Amino acid sequence: TTQTFSAFEQEYFNTDFSTNKTENKPKQKRIAELQEMIGEVVLRRTKKLLNLPPLWVNDLPIDGNDEELRSFLASTEGLSASIYQAIEDGKDLGLAFEDVQYIATMRRLTGEAKAPGFAKFLLESLKNGAGKCLVFCWHTKVVNILAKTLTDNGIEVVTLTGATPEQQRIEAVQRFQEGTAHVFIGNIVAAGTGLTLTAAESVY
Repeated sequence: TTQTFSAFEQEYFNTDFSTNKTENKPKQKRIAELQEMIGEVVLRRTKKLLNLPPLWVNDLPIDGNDEELRSFLASTEGLSASIYQAIEDGKDLGLAFEDVQYIATMRRLTGEAKAPGFAKFLLESLKNGAGKCLVFCWHTKVVNILAKTLTDNGIEVVTLTGATPEQQRIEAVQRFQEGTAHVFIGNIVAAGTGLTLTAAESVY
């Protein structure tokens, strides 16, 4: 039978509202039914299936230029105090709605502040013999900053964002997997699923 998305959503999901997001969670009693619906079209490729090595995770402190971020905070009265209070309370719900609207801008500025420092780190690693690298970024400007810095220093880079045409997406993956491209930089939304990038030795 055919039903609207709204009806489907109400039938199979519980909607959780918070100050800064709306999240749909599957109803426990309907999970098996949902899995049966998508089982033939969704393929989950595990590390075991692809014969990948164990995952190794490490935090990487990066120096950056935070002047633009500091300027933004200074120009928005009361925002810093609201954020600090929310952190002390241990939950983002402590932020007023008008403050939450600025979080996306702060995340973007934080990424841009760290990009030059990370590009320098990555460049040094590659010049010291590091293998192929896969880099995920939230924001397109960060993708562009990293790509330009590496390219200007002689590193072959491919990029993938939401604006990348389908044919260029395919070519980018091929150049990284089978060609001479040493670094693949992608927007995490556009490149986070559905791509085979197993040539990477390191993921950032």
